[in-house]
Amino acid sequence: MTVVNRKTGFTLVELLAVIAIVGVLVGLLLPAVQSAREAARRVSCLNNMKTLALGVIAHESAARHFPTNGWGFAWTGDASRGSGGRQPAGWLYNTLPYIEQTQLHQLGAGQSGSALNAANLQRLGSAIGGINCPSRRVGLFRWAMSWGIVNAGQPTLVSRSDYAANGGDTYVSPSSPNQPQWSSAPPNTDAGPSSLAEGESIRATATFRVKASTTNGVFFVGSTTTVQLVSDGLSKTLLIGEKYLDPNRYSDGL
Repeated sequence: MTVVNRKTGFTLVELLAVIAIVGVLVGLLLPAVQSAREAARRVSCLNNMKTLALGVIAHESAARHFPTNGWGFAWTGDASRGSGGRQPAGWLYNTLPYIEQTQLHQLGAGQSGSALNAANLQRLGSAIGGINCPSRRVGLFRWAMSWGIVNAGQPTLVSRSDYAANGGDTYVSPSSPNQPQWSSAPPNTDAGPSSLAEGESIRATATFRVKASTTNGVFFVGSTTTVQLVSDGLSKTLLIGEKYLDPNRYSDGL
């Protein structure tokens, strides 16, 4: 009896056919996987905004006013100066204790001079969870400005948020729609006052008063907006939304 041995395996044509089929399946599945991932990122982004909004509302409940929006872009938080008109930092810093970031908020509390500046600089260089939309960017970003922070010094890496609070339908900054009365820090009049003394001066009080009269927003220079001032009603007023950001600048954070 003759036994015939047959070798089993794929021919080259069969192998190429299998590879082609796998490639087609991957091509069909990959967009679906990417779409599902992006949907998850968008849900995370919405949850971030919800968390921040709840933090702002908790601040209002505790302090009887919404977080102040500070003095100008050349200032960062000072843990010993409350969350009203004496606080040079913006709404996000003042919301930190209400989004489980109390330790970060309190860096530098009770300190002054170089020790305070060092603590504030440490905070600026700390990654903060929940302030970035994962569809855009996460982490820390290079500080590309030539100017430093009045009460911190010159940063190297900083965190940046993808969320903005309601400033009204008129652009209001330290220099717009009218110039501040205080002596300004570098590099321009949008930076805020040049010192703590300037930020607490009669000139600053007058500046804040004028800003309040020119906006219908909740957050603006030196703001301490109360619920009673939200005349359209809380359910009909935008609180927080995503910032516009040029997609070409996602990676450098500007």
